[in-house]
Amino acid sequence: MNIDQLHTLIERYFNADTTVDEERYLKIELSRTTLSSPLIDEARAVLGYSLSRPKAVVTRPVRRFRTVIVRAAVAASLVIGAVTTVAVYNHDSSDIDASYALVDGKKITDDETIDEMLRHNMSLIANANADMISNAENSITNLINIQKTMTTNL
Repeated sequence: MNIDQLHTLIERYFNADTTVDEERYLKIELSRTTLSSPLIDEARAVLGYSLSRPKAVVTRPVRRFRTVIVRAAVAASLVIGAVTTVAVYNHDSSDIDASYALVDGKKITDDETIDEMLRHNMSLIANANADMISNAENSITNLINIQKTMTTNL
């Protein structure tokens, strides 16, 4: 919106000739425009906005944080897929019923031990995932609270 269009809308607002939608649009424009004039400054003052330039809203860190979480989830999925693929291709089809695990270079063939190790590792992964989600939620909540504080201080 250019300055003339904004001035026209402000004048219509002061003359009580705007619709509810136009008033909403005017408030949005006044909160984000970098244009300045005595009429624009007066409209900002009447509508309770600061006469200074609009301040940036703190939303990007939340998006960046969510992007990091998504990337971590994708990376974990790729690692799991790669490990599964290697395990399937390296599986000896002549020994289908036999299970073994290699731990520190030692071959473990006891099914109960392997199952216990698998459950333990899956538990560690689940706990780490739950901790990561909890930490992410706490960080997002903190960022939202900071944003609210900054918005109310404007």
